[in-house]
Amino acid sequence: MQNRRFQKASARLTFFMWRKESYCPAKETVMSTISPGRGFFRNAVNALIEARQREASRYVSGVLLGFDDETLKAHGYDREQLKKAANSR
Repeated sequence: MQNRRFQKASARLTFFMWRKESYCPAKETVMSTISPGRGFFRNAVNALIEARQREASRYVSGVLLGFDDETLKAHGYDREQLKKAANSR
């Protein structure tokens, strides 16, 4: 049961991983890549995308916190890092 929930949470995160950077809510955060030389609409879309990625990261981290420590450890996550990612802005 928990493995199925873990797969669903991972699938939701995979949907938001279309960027070239590797993205894991517990291990790193995606930094802003908006440059001042781009156009207004491109900057707005990039900011929107980054906000949705952060939102997805918080959501997935919150779902992963529902698993027991053994399951998290088996998949390479640390509860403390997930707590930080779930509470981040």
